[in-house]
Amino acid sequence: MTGVAAPDGDSNVSPEASASDGAARGPGPRDRPGLFRVGRALAMRGLGSLTTLVQNGVLGRTVGPAGLGLFFVWNSWSRVGGNLLAAGLPAYVLRRAAAMEAAGRVAEADALVARARRAVNLLGGGFGMVGAALMAAAAAVGLLHGDAALVAAWAFVGAVAFASTRLMADVLKARGHVDLSLFAEFSLASVLLVVVVLMVRLAGGHLSAGAGVALGAATLLAVPVTGWLLLVDRGHPAERARRPAVAERRRAAAAVVLDRRSLFHLTMLTALNILLWTMPFLVLPFVVRARDVGVFGVAGRAVAVATLNIVALSSVYAPRFARHSSRGDRRGLRRDAATAVVLSVLCYLPFLAVFLAVPGRVLAVLGGSGFAAGKSLLVIMAVGQLVNAVTGPCSDFLAMTGYERWEVASAATGVVVMLVGLVVLAPSNGIRGGAIAYAGALAVRNSVSFALMLIVLHRPLEPHAVPAPELVADLPVAP
Repeated sequence: MTGVAAPDGDSNVSPEASASDGAARGPGPRDRPGLFRVGRALAMRGLGSLTTLVQNGVLGRTVGPAGLGLFFVWNSWSRVGGNLLAAGLPAYVLRRAAAMEAAGRVAEADALVARARRAVNLLGGGFGMVGAALMAAAAAVGLLHGDAALVAAWAFVGAVAFASTRLMADVLKARGHVDLSLFAEFSLASVLLVVVVLMVRLAGGHLSAGAGVALGAATLLAVPVTGWLLLVDRGHPAERARRPAVAERRRAAAAVVLDRRSLFHLTMLTALNILLWTMPFLVLPFVVRARDVGVFGVAGRAVAVATLNIVALSSVYAPRFARHSSRGDRRGLRRDAATAVVLSVLCYLPFLAVFLAVPGRVLAVLGGSGFAAGKSLLVIMAVGQLVNAVTGPCSDFLAMTGYERWEVASAATGVVVMLVGLVVLAPSNGIRGGAIAYAGALAVRNSVSFALMLIVLHRPLEPHAVPAPELVADLPVAP
């Protein structure tokens, strides 16, 4: 992993094949992203964090702390529900579509996207109907009322919107539009919400806490509605000419297969990741005070800021891993994996220096002076996050190269370590024990994934990411 490129013998792709593949892509994704392109991706992800901070500031001054807290609860449940609703489809489509586009099979890639989009819409509709029935039953017996009913009602809308947005963003990544993908996924809803709230305030209107949640759901829903129409269906002007007609996509649909086993593994991976990140907040309230859980949450939020580099780098390199794997190009995989690891470490080092030098000040800025006492938590979590940075986007590497079942095993290992650590350490050491469990689980999970990535890089690769044309899927084609 230390070298930039492996010997020529590590690639199963001939120069002629690579040249023809580049010609087939036309104006699609570039073959080698420069530092400027990676920097743009990092900047766009940073813009997402900035717009979120502005959104929280404007909304907090409009609906007050209680209303903002209600908005946070709604947003959290919407994202958890959206990830579960989308299951493994976004990552699956990203891997398959990126490989198909690289092979010049654009019509099949579009047919796959249409099938996945229709599946998410059908799942979302069923999810909404079941949710409405459950809410009505809970309200009838008095189990759901007030703020809880409000959050639950709009969380169903938010989950459907977030699931569609996730799929749309990964389709854009597969087509090489990383900047548009990051803006649509992390910035657009916040920008729309800020504009609407400011317009209401300028008009002299007043927003209640419920209205703030409703506006959040509406702007979040506007993202996939406008995004699919303007960014995906119409496409970038330079690329529009190479997109196939609807009739051609329908004919190509018979050549697209949906690998249910792979999709099941990716769905399990999504569920395990959600469990891994939420487990401390499920266990700690039983063994520590509510105030300590709040301190733990602020420290965790500070560390999460440092993961922005991983998200941005994954957006750039995940489709490239899929393309290299589909061609059996181990040299390309080694080169991009090594580059991603180096960039990940370089991006995290400034955060680590700040976390270690002034942890109390960081927590005071994010949560207030009362949270500065949790500085030891931030140091412990930052060290655990260092392992995450050193291993780079190894999770995406395994998922994009067809070894998602290995990544499921790695994530399950992390969940077990987290659970055991919390049960053993938290009762006697409080939130500091929780922080140690968090850092240990993160370190173990990423170390296992990194070791598995090294194994894959030293195994003979065979092109497997693009399904054989004779296989037929049975998901309906979107109109």
